[in-house]
Amino acid sequence: MMSMASSAPKLAEPFTYGLRNTSDEGYMFRNVMKTLQEKKYPIATGATAYATDDVISKTMGEIVLPNIMKAAGTEMKVSVTFQTQAFDLAAQVSELKAMPTDLIGIGSGPDAAVRLAQELRRQGHKGRLVAGSTIADSELATRMGASGDGTVIPTTFFGGANDKAKKFEAEFVKRAKAAGLERTGASQFDAAAYDIVLFYAHAMKEGKVTGDPAKLADERTKVRDILRSMPPFPALEGPISFGKNGDALKPVYIIEMQGGKWNLIGTHASGS
Repeated sequence: MMSMASSAPKLAEPFTYGLRNTSDEGYMFRNVMKTLQEKKYPIATGATAYATDDVISKTMGEIVLPNIMKAAGTEMKVSVTFQTQAFDLAAQVSELKAMPTDLIGIGSGPDAAVRLAQELRRQGHKGRLVAGSTIADSELATRMGASGDGTVIPTTFFGGANDKAKKFEAEFVKRAKAAGLERTGASQFDAAAYDIVLFYAHAMKEGKVTGDPAKLADERTKVRDILRSMPPFPALEGPISFGKNGDALKPVYIIEMQGGKWNLIGTHASGS
């Protein structure tokens, strides 16, 4: 089994047949903070705002975001919580505005992040939003608009990274439109799902897998062993291999939202 998302820390580690073509959110967010430092963006003070009703958002808000921000030298000032479906976030934003910070770490999915960003700007909070890949939606920049200007997140796919990525994204948008889906770009999850198929095809070819039902157990193990020992594979997202914990070691692209678009501001090599 291989997931293209499910990025909670150490999720794949207990399973020898479980891999995920995604990276631990801690690994991803450390590269966000590294890029902010390299760009000399203000990071002296920080806050967190996160949903408590799903495990990944809660883990991001309580553990991943604050600990990594602190490790980068950010003083954490305040933390607020909300429910994923909450429509009115005025009270939480008022609390954040009472103690303004350079950064606001968001632990939620994209929908809640949009509502939070809009309320923050409505109340005049000028802090920069930062998050993990939990909000890495290709349509987020369009949905947030000016409210999201300055938001910085990590992603494992950026459509403008190279010719291969540009070609994939153009074809993806074309096929999505033909299927009645309005998409302006491909997300990291779309690219990760595509690469999983490439990984399996590579492993089956390398292992000379026959598909014979009588050989199922042996060939399944062969595919697993090839994937786990695979040298960096030239995937759509970049060179990818798998670590001992079953997580993909892949490049991380740091993107910043501006004017309803994502711009690349940093690239970190696999495992950095």
